[in-house]
Amino acid sequence: MNVALKINPYCEALGLAFTYPRPGECRLELKGGPATHLEGGAIPEGVILSMLDAGLGHAVASRLADWEPFATVALQVIFHDLVTTRSALCEGEASPVPAAWRETQAQGRVCDGEGRLAASGQAWFARIETAAGSRRVESAPPSATSFTQLMGLFRTASGLRFTVRPEHLNADGVAHGGAIAAALDGAMRGALQEGARGELHLRSFTVRYIQPVLLGEAVLIPAVERRGRAFHFAQACLESPGGRLLAAASATYGGAWM
Repeated sequence: MNVALKINPYCEALGLAFTYPRPGECRLELKGGPATHLEGGAIPEGVILSMLDAGLGHAVASRLADWEPFATVALQVIFHDLVTTRSALCEGEASPVPAAWRETQAQGRVCDGEGRLAASGQAWFARIETAAGSRRVESAPPSATSFTQLMGLFRTASGLRFTVRPEHLNADGVAHGGAIAAALDGAMRGALQEGARGELHLRSFTVRYIQPVLLGEAVLIPAVERRGRAFHFAQACLESPGGRLLAAASATYGGAWM
């Protein structure tokens, strides 16, 4: 099994624990850390996105005999409810990986601490070369007390920024796909929340990962696509300071769950 993916600063900062029942399967438990700090009475949906990205990636890794660098190409998630418990479980299952593989996929779900379905998703992965400029990071001590603080999005005169720090990295030394997804969600949610009545919650989310995101500052560009009575739609992209497209996402948000 590809044990190198167990060493992951972002998952460590979130407080995630991994087990592998058999090759191609991963169980990921959220037991402690800043991600279990309830914000608005629930675990942030960015945490759920991160759990699915990590759990499905580790399901793929559990099928590999040796270290083979790969990356998430795309992630699609449907939300079914909020997680109002301080624990959650992600179960991922990966498709069989042939010997000379180039792309593969996995699917999974997240349930709350009482077994209720919160989200389901699927992801696509591709083999890659190690990103130029990346650096291997074994661990990063988590210092944040909430997920919002861990992400650290901030607004400047020229727009919204996401500073990729060591605790946002994966085992390859580039930004973890879950951290990127959570940052894009934060950008879209913030754009839609202005003028909205009440708090908004994710209903569906899709992200495409285009280029590796390295340590340092990146630019978030959200756009409100359409506001409706029950649901609102938005898009966002993540760019390098020089304008190179790194990731793009779209999402649907709604009001309070019934």
